[in-house]
Amino acid sequence: MRSRASDHIAALVYSVAALFSLVKLINTLSIKYYPPHKRHYGEIVYMTLTGSHQADTYLALIFILTALSITVTLYLKRRSLEPSLRLTTRYFIGLLIAIEALAAIRWFTYPLWPTPLYSDPSWHFAYIEAQLFYALSPLSPLLMLLVLASWIIKPLAASLSKSFKITSLAKLRPDSPSPTLILPSKLLLAAAISLAISMTLYPYHPNLNPQGLRASVDAYFYDQWLSEMLSRNPIEALRYAFMDVQGGSRPLHLILLYAVALTTHLPSYVIANFQFTFISILFVASTYLLAREALKDGRNAALAALIAAVSFNMTIGIYAGFASHWLALSIMYIALATYIRRKDSLKNAYITAALGVALIYLYAWSWTGFIAILLTYEGLNTIKQRRLSKEALKKLSLIIGIGLAANLAKTYLLSSINSVQAGAQVTQASCNLIQPINLYKNLVEATFFYLMGCYTNTPLLLAAFIGALALNLNDAGHRMLMSIVIPVSIIAIFSSYGLYAHLLLNLPIPILAAYAVKNPKTQRQENIILPTTLLILLNLNYTLRILASITTYF
Repeated sequence: MRSRASDHIAALVYSVAALFSLVKLINTLSIKYYPPHKRHYGEIVYMTLTGSHQADTYLALIFILTALSITVTLYLKRRSLEPSLRLTTRYFIGLLIAIEALAAIRWFTYPLWPTPLYSDPSWHFAYIEAQLFYALSPLSPLLMLLVLASWIIKPLAASLSKSFKITSLAKLRPDSPSPTLILPSKLLLAAAISLAISMTLYPYHPNLNPQGLRASVDAYFYDQWLSEMLSRNPIEALRYAFMDVQGGSRPLHLILLYAVALTTHLPSYVIANFQFTFISILFVASTYLLAREALKDGRNAALAALIAAVSFNMTIGIYAGFASHWLALSIMYIALATYIRRKDSLKNAYITAALGVALIYLYAWSWTGFIAILLTYEGLNTIKQRRLSKEALKKLSLIIGIGLAANLAKTYLLSSINSVQAGAQVTQASCNLIQPINLYKNLVEATFFYLMGCYTNTPLLLAAFIGALALNLNDAGHRMLMSIVIPVSIIAIFSSYGLYAHLLLNLPIPILAAYAVKNPKTQRQENIILPTTLLILLNLNYTLRILASITTYF
């Protein structure tokens, strides 16, 4: 049944009244948030939609009274409120999208019009957007905890929904059509890659960073390591990469940078700073590959890639400069996607094993996590099938055997630290049995204060939690996504907050968030486009805001 014009008018009034009421409520609650780079220095969320708090108050009263009048009128005329209330949700999300879009426009024009942040009326909507975003920030540690515990919560929620006969998102068929967006997946993937490139170059715009200062903490170390390699002859340079840089923890990555330097003759600092552009492209592409294999849906995979381009993988990857970790994570996603590909399973096992060997030489700590994911995945498969598959055992034995051989070769032939040793060192330094007592405290520290508060992203974490609960563990691809979460959550229980910086980065948050907006075939197309658009714009503004803060820090 088509909605009447009066229903649309009522919905618009309701949504505007709701927005003014929300702002007033947030201001009244005096919510404390922690801006980037201001460690332990909290500010209070306080905003105005019109620029005048008095005008906000008057308009709020006018729209609330109008909404009450409309409600009474509809009641007296015995008209149903359902059409208006249904439309109110869309209009409200539409208003939020308008604010997000106007804020994004200001962030994109910031390099061309670099006035101080929030210093003039042009920043009005960007400031409103930031305040609305940080009003939700106190929920980020809790949601991160829920994401980590989703593999425990999910069966409990499924049991509860069965007891009360509630239809659960987790019961959706994994192969059901999912017209999340009407845009082709290739176009979305191209947009994701373009966005990733733009994000890595944003902090280096001449108007924001006229001196070309580094925008990444660890870029300094890569510059120093590469400079040292270039000052030596090739044999000594390779020896330095395999033996001297942190015990040989990332020789393959350094060799790749060295090869680029010899080929292009670019200065080491240029290569160290702009390597993140190429790593971001690889990460977006690898997220797409893993999501496509796990979700069996090209458009949702492209959406996951788009979210990955504006997630905290991007902000932390750039700000912290975790180049080797980020590169290894990208390769690991490709390896996991290859492992669950059904055709030519033995051939895929050899490819997975080869990629696993690459992890050992790219970033020594990544291989043990990779093997933990595979063991968890096959463990879930065994529970599901109630037997241990001989084919799975053969594949695992092949991958682990080749990996252990590569680790031994790395240690005894190249005198480098291997992945098992690296994992043991981290465990001894950062994990103990007292940490479970401090679990939530550590999450608060890691979310709000560590790494410039980049993990403070409540909308993304909420979407990821919903996506985790919606996974159907009868599907092998979905089990793989949960298999990534489980080892991270177990290690996190016993870890200090400093290790969280790396642990939480391994979570497949973009893929889970994309699956949260997966559309059952009974749902109408327009019901999903608005939430999806809002999620992307929220994360786009989050990323641009963090990157702009980087330029004011270094």
